[in-house]
Amino acid sequence: MTMKRIVVFANQSREIVRKAVAEFQKWLGSRCELRVVALNEPEHAEDFGSTDLVIVFGGDGSLLRAARRLRGHEVPVVGVNLGKLGFLAELSETELREGLDDILSAKHKPVKRLMLQTTIERAHGVQGPYLALNDIVLRHSLPTHMLTFRLAVNGEQATNYNGDGLIISTPVGSTAYSLSAGGPILVPGVECLVATPICPHSLANRSIVLAPTSELRLSLLNPLQQAQLTFDGQETVPVIPADSVVVTRAPHPLCLIETGKRTFFQTLREKMDWEGHPNYGG
Repeated sequence: MTMKRIVVFANQSREIVRKAVAEFQKWLGSRCELRVVALNEPEHAEDFGSTDLVIVFGGDGSLLRAARRLRGHEVPVVGVNLGKLGFLAELSETELREGLDDILSAKHKPVKRLMLQTTIERAHGVQGPYLALNDIVLRHSLPTHMLTFRLAVNGEQATNYNGDGLIISTPVGSTAYSLSAGGPILVPGVECLVATPICPHSLANRSIVLAPTSELRLSLLNPLQQAQLTFDGQETVPVIPADSVVVTRAPHPLCLIETGKRTFFQTLREKMDWEGHPNYGG
């Protein structure tokens, strides 16, 4: 049988992560070919085409960074949670060891999670593409300043915004920044994009749920404003009034392994206290 190839993504600047990866390497021994990629170091040309499994040690933030770093390689990914309960990194170290053979033998089929792709059309050419698993956020370069900008969908003007910015989210990212801005909670398997304004100056501006095939185009309307795009809250690039920002569904999804240890609604109940403390009187 061909030896399985595993890539481990880890933020090696954290002691708890370094320790967990070292213990996993020791436990794994020579059963698989293992390569460790440090998420805290600059990205360089990497080929994941022959990889059988990606394991991300950390929390949801590490998994978001790893998803972008895979650059469209549809390799099964499983997250090992070393922090507090997250939405994406669901397994403990013990659960990973117990279930590794099942994961490698594809007993747990990966689910495909839609990702976003952004390009910036500039006067001197096109910049990008940039990827995001959770969301893409347009905001003013200065935290307390308002933006005036336009959203077009499939070439048609949708609306002009005056406000703090706009969040374009995937269903996976609907429980992140978009939710805090009043956006809807979407079950991860739903295929759509969501545009949620941040503190709009008009009560008429609300979240818009769009088809996954939509092309969203953002452009600044005030020639004196300077803005920025942020991808998954981790990577930022500047935007000027002459630019046109184009957001679409990425050509390739993230292939995320879900073992069934806990469900999406179980996570919601735990993180949002949906169980509550009902008082029936009496």
